[in-house]
Amino acid sequence: MATLPEILAGNGESLVIHNHLQQMITFARAGGVEFVAQTDSEGLRKTFIDRLVRKNRLKTRLKSMLVRMIKGGRLLLYLRPVADGYRIQDYPADQYRADYDANGDLEAVVIIYSYKARQTSGQTKERWVRLRLTADVIEKQEGDAKPDLENDQYQTPVTTAPIANSLGFIPCIEVLNPVPASEKEGVSDFEEMGSRIEAHDTMIEAIIENLDFFCRSPLLTNREASEVTEAMGEDLYSGGVAHASGYRPAGASSPRRQRSQRKIKRVIGGIDEGEMFQQLVINPVPGDLLAFASRYEQQLREAMGGVYEGGIETAAETSIVYGKVQSTAAEKQEALYTLGLCEILEMAIYAEEMLNLASGGAMGLPEMGDRTVNWRAAPVFVESTNEINLRTISARNLMKFVGVSAKEALKYVFPGKSDSELDGMVSDGGFPSDYLSTAIGMLQQLNQAIDPLTGVPQVDPATGQPLSAYLLPFIINNLNYGQQFSTVPNNDSPSNVDPNRAISAALGTVARIQQQSGRGQQLDGMEPANVREPLQLPTPGSTVSESASSGGGFLDFNRSPVLNAIRSIF
Repeated sequence: MATLPEILAGNGESLVIHNHLQQMITFARAGGVEFVAQTDSEGLRKTFIDRLVRKNRLKTRLKSMLVRMIKGGRLLLYLRPVADGYRIQDYPADQYRADYDANGDLEAVVIIYSYKARQTSGQTKERWVRLRLTADVIEKQEGDAKPDLENDQYQTPVTTAPIANSLGFIPCIEVLNPVPASEKEGVSDFEEMGSRIEAHDTMIEAIIENLDFFCRSPLLTNREASEVTEAMGEDLYSGGVAHASGYRPAGASSPRRQRSQRKIKRVIGGIDEGEMFQQLVINPVPGDLLAFASRYEQQLREAMGGVYEGGIETAAETSIVYGKVQSTAAEKQEALYTLGLCEILEMAIYAEEMLNLASGGAMGLPEMGDRTVNWRAAPVFVESTNEINLRTISARNLMKFVGVSAKEALKYVFPGKSDSELDGMVSDGGFPSDYLSTAIGMLQQLNQAIDPLTGVPQVDPATGQPLSAYLLPFIINNLNYGQQFSTVPNNDSPSNVDPNRAISAALGTVARIQQQSGRGQQLDGMEPANVREPLQLPTPGSTVSESASSGGGFLDFNRSPVLNAIRSIF
């Protein structure tokens, strides 16, 4: 019977552990993982993160990280500065020790690892390194024997002088595995199920032995076994050049091979009267035993947060059954991505910003505010075109009937996009045609409103301005949401532009709209009343939504893409 450590090492007949690992890996990695900075107005952080991910091959190493976390219960991520950037290294539970203070903050980390050192003779020799990291210093010891994590003393060490930790913090994150079957964190998925996994392995091993022994229909005879059987194994290869040269087949001494060392001879001669030869047909594995073994594996897989794939037939069953797997994998993703790799990337961004300050802006990244890094993964099951279409219809209905903003609707359609990316999607080319049609219709209706006493289009009696002028700021703020403004025409900057000129330009355009439509009077040259507060113009590169909070709207037609479109129509 194989023990749990032996099964984890790949020795054993049960595939429960391997199936569970593969299922978790499939759903945790999903269709691919991408890391995105939450705040990144210039796109510099995205470029830095992508380069860091590519140089460290993180996408190809996610599988090994997940296996280490699920098998060992925890792993350590270490951000190590090097000449050309940073290295993100990971260590299993038996290669590091993390010490915490009374507040639960990381106080020190000890890491051991080995490497192959080439000797003068040309041979390689295994050497061991022991690192101890604090926020202030990094201590390094090296020797031929594997060091002890708990004991700070080292046998025949080669100790280098402690070097200062230039980062000023411990660049390590301990990732703790959340176990579905337990309230504890930082333990293996298989720890609490160890005895049951061993029992299942014993059961599978017995089934395989029965198959090996009984599946060849044993021969019942009164002769000796040596008379009716012949040896297998090396005899199969005898007589050839390879066998004469000392070649022996690999795996000939394995338990599975030893169970199949003899076979019945092809010809049995010299049969005398009264001898008995009868072929026995035996059912090697009863159906009840196979059903119980499958049911036992199903219970184990479900207890560990996965599902047993047997019996799943339709697509509807797949989406329902695998919901449990997605829930378990989401906890693994939270542990490894959100609380692990994202925080390591945030450390790298912080280090680059400190480097930028120290170098006077010649190196590193400029400060951009919040350093939060998020991750997103493509779905395991690719959505059909019908599902995507239904989601966009739902988003449109939310905007039309409930009044949800365009950006919030885009979050529903593209749940994995960051705020910066959504702003870019809104500003990259345009505006919804339905919005523009509605806005133009509202302006026309206001311009057609006739004062019953005077018979001319209604105006505000306090200011003498058309009623449509009060609707323009609201329309602009909604239609221009997220759009980037260019610099002011004629090299005017927001600091030296007269706000009254912007208002006059807007009101003049409204008057032209009324005149060309034949339903209003000429209003060119109308000056705004002094009681109207001047509008604050947005700075170049800002959005209407960002500038509107500082007071007023924005009525400069030369700077508003949407109002330019309205003016061109009329």
